Parts: sequence; C-alpha cells; structure tokens
Amino acid sequence: PLYMGLSNLGLLNNVFGLALIYLTLLAPFTTWLMKSGFDSIPREIEATAMIDGAGLLQTWRIITLPLAAPVVATSALFAVLLAWDEFFYALLFTSDQRA
Repeated sequence: PLYMGLSNLGLLNNVFGLALIYLTLLAPFTTWLMKSGFDSIPREIEATAMIDGAGLLQTWRIITLPLAAPVVATSALFAVLLAWDEFFYALLFTSDQRA
C-alpha cells in the first residue's frame, strides 16, 4: 500500500516521499513517548515558578525543558535508530542512485 500510494502521488524516487514515510512512522511513537515524559513532570514545580514571577516561556525554558531533557534525548535517539533501521524503505521506494 505504501508503494502504490507513493506511486499515485508521484513521490517515488523522491527524497520528500521518503521523508513523508519516515515522518508518518516515527511521529506517533515519539509523540507518545514525549507526552508520557512531560506528563511525569509535577505541575507543582511549574506553578511554583509562576508564583515566583516567571512567565510561561521562562518557566518552560528554565524548569520544564531541563527536567524533560532525558525524555527528549531518548525520543531523538529512538527516532534516529528507527529511521536508520528502516533502510529497507529507501531501498524499496527509490530505484536509481540519484534519489
């Protein structure tokens, strides 16, 4: 089905077609992983920063992002490894060396 869909859209032998396939395969997994990681950060820490006078962007930059750094790194690592393992898609959807 992926091959026929890319063929109908004219995206065979195209880097954009491969990027589209990788995005549709990796985005749900990484989104789920990141959501579960961000949900594990206690809201009280963010509320305390807001009470101390930090704005929303400042709270995100100073409090939330450093606490979520392991989850972001894990998601990025999984995305890279899963994309690297899916070399079969690149082999299947491209037929010339130019692509």
